[in-house]
Amino acid sequence: MQKSDTAGEPGSSRTDQFTFYSMTVVSYLESAVPNYVENLDVIYRDNPELVDWLDNVWLHEESEHGVLAKTYVQETWPDYDWEKGYQLFLLDYGPRCAHEELRPTPGLEALARCVTETQATMSYRCLMNYSDDPKLKKLMKKMSTDEVRHYREFRRTFDAYNVTEKNSFLTKARTIIGRSELVKEEDLFMAFKPISQCWNGPLPFEAWDYDDYLAALARISRQYLPIAEAQKMLFKPMRTRGRFNNFLVSCMAAIVRRQFLAVTA
Repeated sequence: MQKSDTAGEPGSSRTDQFTFYSMTVVSYLESAVPNYVENLDVIYRDNPELVDWLDNVWLHEESEHGVLAKTYVQETWPDYDWEKGYQLFLLDYGPRCAHEELRPTPGLEALARCVTETQATMSYRCLMNYSDDPKLKKLMKKMSTDEVRHYREFRRTFDAYNVTEKNSFLTKARTIIGRSELVKEEDLFMAFKPISQCWNGPLPFEAWDYDDYLAALARISRQYLPIAEAQKMLFKPMRTRGRFNNFLVSCMAAIVRRQFLAVTA
């Protein structure tokens, strides 16, 4: 699909495709966290302190993110049927939250969560930098700040379990790159998939398909995403004082950078 030269440029949120699709995707993913927490509780049942944090802090704050993002979408695009889209999204996404779909050890699941929290943090900062809407900027700042705290808790969890799990460099690398790929290939795609089916009136902009969205995401991320900070945060659990280790980490960072910054359409 051909896009105009101005598609994905900052402007009024109401008529901006990138803001609409991004915020709708965010609202669906954040709203689905309760489906995920139940299965994390199973993995960490030997760690009551962590389960308490998951149930009473992480779940509460992520659910709040879902409500805030949903409210923004509904207020900005009142002709969009958010509830219909969310139910369609859950049909695909719900089974992916099952216990059997998680990583094989508690430490590696915590590492995968570090990836998700890093990418959420940086996505929200990218939107904050991109948008001209003061309300959205404030919302994205709050949500990204929360995600940094969540990352730190999952990072501490990974470090604690890794003492006994002793995961190899290759195992950790596969977990990080694999989870990063799933964000793009499953999370974003599943949240985007039902959006075009849920308008009750004419769209205030040209409709995008998923390739259009990924192309805009890559272009906007190159300009507004704090990529160096993102790479530092994402690969912090991998770094040591060894030069060769850090060289391998740099290679991994280049792979992940290409995953999200390369134009796909």
